[in-house]
Amino acid sequence: MESDKIINGVFFLSLTLGLHNLYICVTAAIAKSIRINIIQSVASLFQLINQIWFIMFFNVDFRGFLDSQCDFYGDLELGCFIIFQMLSFGVLIFRMTCLIPVKYRHVVRISLFVLLVVDMGFSIHSNMNRSTTLNEFGNCVFIYQKFSNQIHTAIKIGLYVLLFVLFLVPASHYYDNTSFQSTKDAFRPVMISISSRVGVAIIGLVICLILSFAEVWGMYYYVEFSIENYLAITASTYEIKLERDTNKKNKSSEFVTEPPPAETQNENTT
Repeated sequence: MESDKIINGVFFLSLTLGLHNLYICVTAAIAKSIRINIIQSVASLFQLINQIWFIMFFNVDFRGFLDSQCDFYGDLELGCFIIFQMLSFGVLIFRMTCLIPVKYRHVVRISLFVLLVVDMGFSIHSNMNRSTTLNEFGNCVFIYQKFSNQIHTAIKIGLYVLLFVLFLVPASHYYDNTSFQSTKDAFRPVMISISSRVGVAIIGLVICLILSFAEVWGMYYYVEFSIENYLAITASTYEIKLERDTNKKNKSSEFVTEPPPAETQNENTT
């Protein structure tokens, strides 16, 4: 079927991109072995495993040694999804709020994590109320609770918009009030990279949500999920351009993993 070729083409592309993203994360963790880079690598790995589950559900005959246990395997896939979403969003929240003044930072982070838990609750509700069948080829077919899934996507968009603003406003202030040109030159590409990744995620998720409300996806719901998951993992991934010349140091890579803290911002503006 033509639709099967399209879906498997998306699967192949998403798997390739997922492997590339995992490589970026692991490279960053090796280059600078701090906790946040390691967490991001684990999140990327579980996103890749989650995508492999999608490929199996769509292509593998579960009537044999897999014993037609679609609900059980669906729960395993849901577990991978929750782990990768919580870890990747946790990394994103930490990084995108690092320029907020200390007296507000913890409250903002806690509030965002509460909103994230609510978002995950709607996703879990959608999965727990799904119906599961085997088609004529023995593939697992899941029919999810659409309304909860749409609310889940809408809240996720709201989270990205909040994070976009919470990063860009203080980052712009920091950039404008920094007197050292070398610091500006180092910080500018990082600010653009972070903002553009989250901006692309917002646009992509809005398009997916509109198509979902318009009931366009239909049999292509795996395509929807693949796009949304890849946008989520890349939004929290920052690629470090390693300097091959040992006599030079790419200072911007320091900001990629740990943007300057709010205390530095306050010192530069006083």
